[in-house]
Amino acid sequence: MLNYGPCQPTRSYNFPAVENNRSFNPDWFSCNMPDKTTYQRKWLSYSRSAGRAYCLPCIAFSGPHGSHIWTSAGFCDWHNGVRDIQCHESSPEYRTAEIGVHRKERQPLSFVIGSHCDHIVWSQLLCCDRRETVIVIRLQRRQCQSLL
Repeated sequence: MLNYGPCQPTRSYNFPAVENNRSFNPDWFSCNMPDKTTYQRKWLSYSRSAGRAYCLPCIAFSGPHGSHIWTSAGFCDWHNGVRDIQCHESSPEYRTAEIGVHRKERQPLSFVIGSHCDHIVWSQLLCCDRRETVIVIRLQRRQCQSLL
């Protein structure tokens, strides 16, 4: 998942609008710093099939401490996109997951499954040049218990 990098569609992609005609803004994939340099948000991945944004480091490394919004449900509050993205990337959960990226300390799948039994358990957002592959495993609570 992390080896392929985030799925970040270009401006030519028609991001679907939701309530109040809001949609994901591809400008959010980067951030302009005070010194006028641009920082690429390599953690931010957009799923075309779900129409939501995810945090790759948090999916892979946060375990039970990760934000449900950024790991399994997906972020879609486009009205507050700038605020919430900035808030997430300064959160302790994200920073801890980023450290995991650099140390490559991935959580075992059973740990991830155990922490998200009520919802989508595991999402891998992969982007290989022109196509996006989304792998989602859905398990019922009783199935989760038998895997742990």
